[in-house]
Amino acid sequence: MKNTRMKITKQLFSKILIFILVTVFVYSCDKDDHSGGLPTSPSGEVLKSLILEGSLLIEASKQGDKTHFVFETDTLDIPSVEIRSLEMDKEKWNTKLTFSDNSVLEIPTLGNAIKIDKSQVKLNPTGYAPLSAQLTYSAPVEGKIKMRIKSKNKNVEDITHLFTKYGYNHQVYLHGLYADYNNTVYISLTDKKGNERATDSVTIKTEPISIAMPEIRVSKSDASKMEAGLTLVSYIGDHEYDTSRPFMIDAVGEVRWFLSLKGHPLLQYFAACSGLKRLKDGNFLTAGLASGLIYELNMVGEVIKTWDIGAKGYDFHRDIIEIPNGNFILAATNKNSVGGYVFDEMIEVNRETGAIVTVWDFKQSLDENRKEYTDHFSPKDWAHQNGIAYSESDDAVIVSHRFQGVAKLDRNNRVKWILSSHRGWTKNRRNEMLASYLLQPLDGAGNKIQDEDVKNGYRGSDSFDWSWGPHCPVLLSDGKLLLFDNGYYRHYGVEKDKPYSRAVEYKINESGMTIQQTWEFGKELGKNGYSSIVSSAQYLPQTDHILFGSGAIGFVGKEVNAQGGGRIVEVDYKTKQIVFDVEMQVPNFYVFHRVMRIALYPDNE
Repeated sequence: MKNTRMKITKQLFSKILIFILVTVFVYSCDKDDHSGGLPTSPSGEVLKSLILEGSLLIEASKQGDKTHFVFETDTLDIPSVEIRSLEMDKEKWNTKLTFSDNSVLEIPTLGNAIKIDKSQVKLNPTGYAPLSAQLTYSAPVEGKIKMRIKSKNKNVEDITHLFTKYGYNHQVYLHGLYADYNNTVYISLTDKKGNERATDSVTIKTEPISIAMPEIRVSKSDASKMEAGLTLVSYIGDHEYDTSRPFMIDAVGEVRWFLSLKGHPLLQYFAACSGLKRLKDGNFLTAGLASGLIYELNMVGEVIKTWDIGAKGYDFHRDIIEIPNGNFILAATNKNSVGGYVFDEMIEVNRETGAIVTVWDFKQSLDENRKEYTDHFSPKDWAHQNGIAYSESDDAVIVSHRFQGVAKLDRNNRVKWILSSHRGWTKNRRNEMLASYLLQPLDGAGNKIQDEDVKNGYRGSDSFDWSWGPHCPVLLSDGKLLLFDNGYYRHYGVEKDKPYSRAVEYKINESGMTIQQTWEFGKELGKNGYSSIVSSAQYLPQTDHILFGSGAIGFVGKEVNAQGGGRIVEVDYKTKQIVFDVEMQVPNFYVFHRVMRIALYPDNE
């Protein structure tokens, strides 16, 4: 870690560029000027270069005719004759060095301790984030802040986070507190690389959660095998047009973050059923089912920006994503649709201007007259779009529809393929016959399935079945497609007495127009994992696991059981071993539209 420096003459030679730059050094910047007449000696310039690097002085001692300086990253010897006085004050994290020419250099020094006072911590700073706090702290030297919340469960690791900002003054949010608990939070000051210099602790007392939340029961939790992070549950609240209460749970089902938005002037009706999506900038993206607004909000419920699609004639429905150019694509209803059609258009919104730059009208590309879901079909709600994935390689979208299956469309709303049982497809409004876009199923060995009953969806085979009422398309890095197959009206209702939902993976060959089922999970759960509506699937890359989220167990059509339920299962892709299994119950309706394992903090915070 420490390398003995060469003689001063060689140091100067190697740092000639730094010598030129340090004449405009930061002593006039973020902090008061540290100098009382800046030193111009070679030794002073080398010291200033170390300060510029952010390296703190640890100790200084006279050794013979030299004074030996030990920094965090290096060591340096200066002839003692060049030094008039040396005053180290570790309480103030400072050393005052006076040279023989009376020039003065103040050197940031590794101190004894930092002090975090309760007055510097504000719990629930916005009034909407009861398990978050704001820390305001001015450090004695430049550094980063690292926080650690002590776990109250031996099977759950402490929540830690190293904040990205490097400087003197810090204002950060502390997320991950327990409700109704005296939380012990450790605050450390670190160097640029996150190495801790000093640590203090503070106790943050939180109140019980005062609003109605689901009953959470964890039946399986192997935290050592689970994907890192917390599970974000986009809880519906009282109903999908009412107050939303998104929350995160840890590996044992403890709520560690949530937003309580009752009374929020904008977000009270934003309807988290659509799922909070983390943007590249670290904030959350969502939209309102009733407000006609797209929202960007942070983790304490502050609205950063809104986009008004209602004023442009559209209502939001179910899903919204950010694409690589920064724009948003969302499922929508055209309020001016001739015939009163709903949930059958998709729009792209320019992030900078709010303008609608692309429109996909599925009546033009798909078959609005296909009525295979006869127990529900409505001429106005013939498609019911609910999920979007973006294919960057060809600038196309993959769209799931509850009543029609899944389709891939290009930027011009032209069909590339259709993933659906083959029964009932005719033509679209462009007079294009859609049978040629239907994917042809393959068996486990890669051979085309010839059985017309399987192709048409009257039954499944041992190695293949279509998805029924699907949600949440996920395009994987290897090109495969992951879906939540709700099993709604599976095989046209023939098996309605033994329903199940599943996460299913397909391999699609676009040039050959074939589809092969490569993985599934959910049949094993039967009715205890069956959700006819909503729900999600997520691939977890660190562990090669799948997160199965069944959001409406017990919800059938418009009938709701006395208890509504949801279930979240994390399963090993290769072995099908369950490492996390949690059930949630609410008095009525359903629990969530989507769940997602995410890091508590975004990368850029």
